[in-house]
Amino acid sequence: MHRFLLSSPVRTLNPEEADWFYTPVYTTCDLTPNGLPLPFKSPRMMRSAIQLISSNWPYWNRTEGADHFFVVPHDFGACFHYLEEKAIERGILHLLQRATLVQTFGQRNHVCLKEGAITVPPMPLRKKCKPTLFLRKLLGLSLSTSEGCSMMGNDQKVAIMQGDAFHQVLNGLARKLPHDKSIYLKPGEKILNWTAGPVGDLKPCSRFSQSLIPIDFPYLWIEEDSRYIYNERTPFEKLPDRYFCPVCGAPKRRFRPYAPSVTKNANETDVRKARKAQIQRDEAIG
Repeated sequence: MHRFLLSSPVRTLNPEEADWFYTPVYTTCDLTPNGLPLPFKSPRMMRSAIQLISSNWPYWNRTEGADHFFVVPHDFGACFHYLEEKAIERGILHLLQRATLVQTFGQRNHVCLKEGAITVPPMPLRKKCKPTLFLRKLLGLSLSTSEGCSMMGNDQKVAIMQGDAFHQVLNGLARKLPHDKSIYLKPGEKILNWTAGPVGDLKPCSRFSQSLIPIDFPYLWIEEDSRYIYNERTPFEKLPDRYFCPVCGAPKRRFRPYAPSVTKNANETDVRKARKAQIQRDEAIG
């Protein structure tokens, strides 16, 4: 999709002219050493990509992604898990709630199928299908049926060639235009919750150097093992590298951002144990 759009006639280099913004995030390219998909880190990768574009350009922030689209070709789309039970438990990544999703998963009335998503049917083996004919329209190309290419998949009885899929996406985006004025947020208005979802999804993604939470978000820092929360007046970033956890002695590098609300007794033994157990349950989802 990324390569196709780079040479598409509907592409513009002027963001003020753009109706849609595409953010290429290769979440399905995160593989195990054996070459198997590794969807568990995909939410962290997606969140960090959104953090990057929201921190460097104004276009995400003015709609919180309502005029952006993302490709999520996982088994259960933006639920980012290959087991249905886990996917349903996780749900669609909250930061994508306002964006348009392009996915192959299309089961109706399912938690992992977002309303308004563009569903692309599965691709058949090329040797079993005859070339599809195209009819040019205002934006993209319309699809015609190909003899002998009917197949069941994701609640749709059609299979298409790779080139057809790209044009189907463009047609799907075109049908959503023009955008309703209600997608644009008022100054200072925020809808998305950057800390929603399993706590494990807030961990930094090694592919990005920036935090996964907006720069101006008042997050705290938590130590990985003891779950001690640093909540002192001095910003954590300004602490010397020799700083260590007062509970277990872990070095500064063992701390990570922590966003949930904190009470005064947050570092009492029983509270820390309960928090650690809850975080382990959350991370088990992914």
